[in-house]
Amino acid sequence: MAIEREIEALSAQMGGQTKENLKAKLRMAWYRRKVSAYADCFLGADGELTEAAQLVLGDVSRLAGLGVARLNRSTEQIHFDEGQRRIVLHVIENLRLDSKKLAEMARKIRET
Repeated sequence: MAIEREIEALSAQMGGQTKENLKAKLRMAWYRRKVSAYADCFLGADGELTEAAQLVLGDVSRLAGLGVARLNRSTEQIHFDEGQRRIVLHVIENLRLDSKKLAEMARKIRET
């Protein structure tokens, strides 16, 4: 794998740091970039949800059925519904909001 060769080359250049250590650093750097990208898309400079983010998250939350118990569903439909919910929750999770901001976000989404 090309990434493995690059990590080994970096390890040699960096005084023999282990491949695992470099992989961990690369994963952490990628994670920070990913969380920052989610924040750029959904949060304003004040760290609050933008109006557009409220509309989008409200829309996809309703589509995914967050907070709604759906009864009498086939196994396939239950799996499909769960997949939709996981995607919405993944977006919300990557915003890295504290519990107070999550509660405020939920209130704003319900109002849209």
